Amino acid sequence: MADPTPYTISYSFAGWQAVNPDRPLPAPELDNELSNIQSAVQEIVDALQDVRRADANLQNSVVTWDALSDDVKVKIAGDLDDRIVVGDINPVAFATQTESEGGVANDKLMTPLRGKQQLDSLRAFSTQLQATGGANNATVMTPLRTKEQLDALRGFASEVEAQAGTSLTKVSSPQRVTDQLDALRKALKKSQSLTWGSVGAAGGTLEQTIAVPGAVAGERVALGLPASGIEAGLVAMAWVSAADTVKIRITNTTAGALTPHAGAATTYSVTVMGF
Repeated sequence: MADPTPYTISYSFAGWQAVNPDRPLPAPELDNELSNIQSAVQEIVDALQDVRRADANLQNSVVTWDALSDDVKVKIAGDLDDRIVVGDINPVAFATQTESEGGVANDKLMTPLRGKQQLDSLRAFSTQLQATGGANNATVMTPLRTKEQLDALRGFASEVEAQAGTSLTKVSSPQRVTDQLDALRKALKKSQSLTWGSVGAAGGTLEQTIAVPGAVAGERVALGLPASGIEAGLVAMAWVSAADTVKIRITNTTAGALTPHAGAATTYSVTVMGF
């Protein structure tokens, strides 16, 4: 709390009596002075209770290290008791990072940070280079470093390596197995809606193309007709006519003209196989 307010006399009763010797003292002024005296005394009592308990002893925590005299501090710090005392709790009593990592000082206090720094120096973690090198015997491996070491020892094949199928030092993932099988069992499928006109009689033909990226001339083509099939007497065939292009030809073997699917747009499917 704030310091007590000193009592200051605000009225001269001696002066009053000198001027009014036969009259009593003025009651309002007397009450005011007594009230001021009461307030000053109460503040002194409150201030005293802040430092003194009812048993006449000092309140707890009133005397701090900073409040002690230098002589008292020296006496406490020089105590022969080897336990930590208040005098030891000052900045120079705590270990530095160098002292904590050295681990030889026996007269310093360790903080949680200094403890971690000491452990880190005793159990340093491996770098990625140390982990992949696999020759360091003085550092600790984390889960990430273990994975990096395994990846280095058992590297995963790239898509190109999987498709080539020649590496004996790489591991194939499920995706790379698929890539390799796709390369060995190439199958390119494409569907497209086609509308045909009239096919002339006795050997007449009509042709249309479907773009199939990746198709190579000479590869096999399987032609998928709609569920309704194709009119009797018409023959459909498909082949890779050029890179990325499949051609479909319909030939009429009857004596009269025929229009496939009555001229309606119909979906055809082709599958180009490279095996």
